Amino acid sequence: MEKYINKYQNEHLLPCFVKPKYDELFSSWLIRLAYAHSCKSHSFYKLLCPSIHIWNRDIDKLAPEKLIKILSNKTPYNCDIIKHTTLKSYEG
Repeated sequence: MEKYINKYQNEHLLPCFVKPKYDELFSSWLIRLAYAHSCKSHSFYKLLCPSIHIWNRDIDKLAPEKLIKILSNKTPYNCDIIKHTTLKSYEG
């Protein structure tokens, strides 16, 4: 997977950006992001964050903070936008 550099943030960004759709769940966005890179979801996230096991839990409800931070650094979307895709954003 090629790495591109965002000259404004000086971070390594993923080559494809898929914006979360309105009311889209975290898991759905993760799968679309993997497919945008022509990868299967499990393979893509094993490359992106090998130390985080995300497919053995309800990722929409229990999204790891570390994964949210990784995705925020690898995409142009901040943590708040990414957290809004989780079910925690619906808690009162």
